[in-house]
Amino acid sequence: MIFTEPPGETIPAWSLPDSKQRMVMLDFVNENSRADRCWVFNGSLLGDLHELGGQLAERFSWQRAQAVRFVLTGEPAAVPPISLRYRVEEDEDFKRGVVTLTVATWVSAETVDAVYRDIQRRMLGDINNRQLDIKTLQLVRFVAKQTNSIDLTRAQRREWGEKLVKAWDKENLHHAYSKRKQPTSDFWKDYSRGIQLLLSPKYKHSHEIRRERP
Repeated sequence: MIFTEPPGETIPAWSLPDSKQRMVMLDFVNENSRADRCWVFNGSLLGDLHELGGQLAERFSWQRAQAVRFVLTGEPAAVPPISLRYRVEEDEDFKRGVVTLTVATWVSAETVDAVYRDIQRRMLGDINNRQLDIKTLQLVRFVAKQTNSIDLTRAQRREWGEKLVKAWDKENLHHAYSKRKQPTSDFWKDYSRGIQLLLSPKYKHSHEIRRERP
């Protein structure tokens, strides 16, 4: 049963047979005028609202929550000139952040650049908002060809480090480690940084970014 105000009536919400029921996520605009979500049954009135809102959102490039508000209030939804979607794809071995921008054709390239730089900064933070340099990429590739560093103990790292530093310096005179006070430790430090940035960067998830908004 659903109570509606106005007109202040309680009406029944029909549903599908149990074998066909499933939960769907209804997007809506809450009392604070912010996009919100909740689970509803697909065979209910709210489930129908979810389906209709999705059709309108796809047809007119609206956000789903705005489309649902239009159905309930008749208030037209505003179509932003730039909309973006950010997600983090990860498993136990790999992680990467992906940004999808949808841009109206009249928006300037400078505006698009500013929007992307802003979301990139919030995703990565000011410290990590820079491209992995070629030297670090080459270092990671070099170590991977020589040994599986993940399985090495600390003692084995020291032993392998001396061999790797000599071999690296021989092939990369401009980035040699032998001139440093602690060549082996610096070598593994740079390698570990490269592995982290490549396979496990510290991306913020979308819900963390949303909480940063004023």
